[in-house]
Amino acid sequence: MAWDLTVVIPLIISVLTAVGFSSLLSQWASGAKDRQIARAAALDALRKVEEERWFGSGSDSTTFKAAIRELETSMLLACVPAAPVALYVALASAAHGATRSDYEEDPQPDGGTLSRSLSDYVKRTARIILRYIWSPRGLHRIPDRIKLRYVKYKAKRMEGETGRFIAYELSKVGASR
Repeated sequence: MAWDLTVVIPLIISVLTAVGFSSLLSQWASGAKDRQIARAAALDALRKVEEERWFGSGSDSTTFKAAIRELETSMLLACVPAAPVALYVALASAAHGATRSDYEEDPQPDGGTLSRSLSDYVKRTARIILRYIWSPRGLHRIPDRIKLRYVKYKAKRMEGETGRFIAYELSKVGASR
């Protein structure tokens, strides 16, 4: 029985292609599960920071710092760019410092108060981070960079004690430029 090369070569190529394609497909499927786990951890870490940034009778700086460390780690694993995370950490830390200062001056059952502007800047940055978590390679990156620059610009120009908290936190993370 003679082998016809016009039949054998395409058969070998199709078998090798099928094996390679199934290997790539299985790697992609397992990677999708890992990405889902990383995204879930990032969302949970962001939720924890949002809860802990309000200083009050039931919170302290130690749990806030632990939440920040967990957030930074989970954002790294979820492939969120460092710039929005650094800005969010700086603004959330400034908010935590402002509420802690207010609480220490006048302890209230609900915790310290926060200026509406700073609260708005933290929420805007958190929304941008959420968009990065859900679509890390989306077309939103350029508009989000513009929004982040705007938030940083406005936050750096806040006055009073809140402005000092923001300036200090931005200088710690190197986001003061």
